[in-house]
Amino acid sequence: MLVVLLWIAMAGFTWLGLRDAIGDGDESVHAEMLREMLRSGDYLQPRWYGVALAERPLLMYWLAAPFAALIHGELGVRASSALASLATLAIVYSIALRAWGRASAGAVAVVLLAGAPSLLRAA
Repeated sequence: MLVVLLWIAMAGFTWLGLRDAIGDGDESVHAEMLREMLRSGDYLQPRWYGVALAERPLLMYWLAAPFAALIHGELGVRASSALASLATLAIVYSIALRAWGRASAGAVAVVLLAGAPSLLRAA
């Protein structure tokens, strides 16, 4: 029961972090590039205000594109990252559970990782 409550709390914590507006920095660049991909239909060449950028990896845009197409606004742009964060928490829980053989060790590992500012805020 405690594990279920932990996962509900972690999912809520992850989705609550998405309510902030997209600000300056890399997140705004990636959001604009994804917007241009969706608008143009060209998913092989990321563009920043029409200028092709070859140094950007495409996988993160490909993973975000279906969510951005289905969910309007900033939540759609961030949904794939939020799901990846939850998957990372699940992997950390599984590793800690196998390493120490106790659900409480997995719970502590998940809470420590979820509390790290860099988990949801990759600059």
